[in-house]
Amino acid sequence: MSEPPRGLPQTVRGYYLQIRADPSERNNIPAAIFFVLAFISFCIYVNVMWLRRHFPYNWVACSAIALMLTLGNGFILIEQDEEDLLVVLEIISLMVVFLLLGSWLPSRFSALLYIGFVWLIVAVLTISILLIVWACSEDENDLPPYVVHGVLWICMCPLLMFQGQVINGLLWNLKPIFDIPICSVLLLINYLACYAYVDATQDIIFALQIASSSNKRVLSRGFANM
Repeated sequence: MSEPPRGLPQTVRGYYLQIRADPSERNNIPAAIFFVLAFISFCIYVNVMWLRRHFPYNWVACSAIALMLTLGNGFILIEQDEEDLLVVLEIISLMVVFLLLGSWLPSRFSALLYIGFVWLIVAVLTISILLIVWACSEDENDLPPYVVHGVLWICMCPLLMFQGQVINGLLWNLKPIFDIPICSVLLLINYLACYAYVDATQDIIFALQIASSSNKRVLSRGFANM
């Protein structure tokens, strides 16, 4: 890794190393700043029709928004390992499968009915796989991570298929050629949201364990004895 330029202030040097190195701690303040600026800019861009309809200004604006989102994500990433690569592959596969399903519409189905039909199949298959994993698992603690991933597939199916229908002009018979930059930014937001959700798997499991009825009773007794 190349050394940071000399003479930088200590805070700027820390931000530089956060992006270029493999940090062990998250840097939440600059991440929050970039995310807030990105979403405010995105909301403004969506409502300014002149900017959305003029090339190359629309691509420049969306590229700037995507850059801010990427930088914000970079500040909250810590040192990655092989499991994180599998998570990335899972999210990309999920998005590709559902966007491809959303790019096709059977002649006998309306767009929303087709999305609901595919979502029902995905939900049944996912729940069936989770039940098989639960039956074959020897330790109950192995099941919650699979449940978190299963919930992701079930929830993202209708959302990504709906976006695929809109992108391909199948929902309102109008292909959003001028809004392709917006579609690209939305797909990036989908990816970052999925990654943040899966990356927080252990935190979600821990929160659910704390919220369980048995733990609530233990905590209430502890507070009562204080």
